[in-house]
Amino acid sequence: MTEPETSYADGNMTDSSRKPSEPIRTSFIITSLGAGGAQMMLLKLLQQLDRKKFDPEVISLSGLRPETCFLLERYRSLGIKTLVFNLNLGPAMALQMASLIAHLRRRQPRLVSTWMYHADLMGGLAARLAGRFPVVWNIRHSNLDRVKDKKSTVMVADLCARLSKYLPQKIICCARDSQITHSSIGYDQNRMLVIPNGFFTDEYVPDPELRMRSRKELGIEDDFLAIGMFGRYHPHKGHKNFFQAAEIFVRGNRKVRFVLCGFQVDWENQEIADSIRKYGMEDYFLLLGQQADMPRLYSALDILASASVCEGFSNVIGEAMSCGVPCAVTDVGDSAWIVGDTGMIVSPNSPEELAQALIKMTEIGQKERTRLGISARERIVDNFSIPKIVRQYEDLFECLVKHNENVHGGYKCGHEVEKLKINN
Repeated sequence: MTEPETSYADGNMTDSSRKPSEPIRTSFIITSLGAGGAQMMLLKLLQQLDRKKFDPEVISLSGLRPETCFLLERYRSLGIKTLVFNLNLGPAMALQMASLIAHLRRRQPRLVSTWMYHADLMGGLAARLAGRFPVVWNIRHSNLDRVKDKKSTVMVADLCARLSKYLPQKIICCARDSQITHSSIGYDQNRMLVIPNGFFTDEYVPDPELRMRSRKELGIEDDFLAIGMFGRYHPHKGHKNFFQAAEIFVRGNRKVRFVLCGFQVDWENQEIADSIRKYGMEDYFLLLGQQADMPRLYSALDILASASVCEGFSNVIGEAMSCGVPCAVTDVGDSAWIVGDTGMIVSPNSPEELAQALIKMTEIGQKERTRLGISARERIVDNFSIPKIVRQYEDLFECLVKHNENVHGGYKCGHEVEKLKINN
């Protein structure tokens, strides 16, 4: 475990000694701080969380490996205490779990919010063993794939389903499809609600000047179409399907550059390199690896493609739409709901359908794509702007804290926490 040098200002403070006006101590426990959608959404939530109302800390459970702490400094840059434990299977796991429990007992958070399956399980158990803290699980998966997901992930999800009636007060799902899927495998649907991802619509904006600069930096000619697919290399993201769709697309001798980025999405990844070379398309692809300045990359695109075979609530799709980029996406998770009528929806695992959608979006011309992009941005602004989403989290957290303190303070709880409905 690593800790910043700062000490706890409220180390042993109990609820009975808490000043009524002080912010709600909240512990956010997440499986890792890698560059994934769940981690980015938590980062956005913390950037906007009302610090007059909440005093947050972040706890990561996957140690200090490069791939599990990519965003560590970005979290700490917010001025939030960020701790790293290592609860991976091994001889030190029990000791680390005991340390986590001890930490929660010292801090006495008034609410614990866990993110992703492993954190839901381990963080939820730690919170229960440490005190009477209300626990909110956050499910970031949509379709739990028992073939493609790791066996350990499936096992933990199944165990969480059994414990869902006992550990959490509420279970947040990032997508409507996620709520349906997890209810079907045994999660307590009476505790579940949907809060979708949110987007910084004042940061992810259409920017013609940035578009010109970005395309020049990437070496994309003015008369070439730029089609992007952004996301880490993982079977869920459907890269192999995308490569097949790209091969179908270029048969018409179209001027195009496929722009890909994400963890392990580079020429050093032999599986990706072999797939592209198999189709003889090396000259068509830009593989950029993991990137930080995403607005710059979105601005270069004419179309964003998502070939995912499993998805929750896609950050990439929402960010592209906020930048005015129309999208062609597979009908997985809530992707179709996000896009609405501003892009094209195709079946998952169908490279032919995806290729035809990209061809159609090419043939409609720049003017029509611009119109779709304007509609796409309006949809994100109206429905998924980050202030609206953060307010939903804050309302839920405040509701649960009040409910918990009424119950354990010896009062009859009249708070209608069980009636709280958010985006359902």
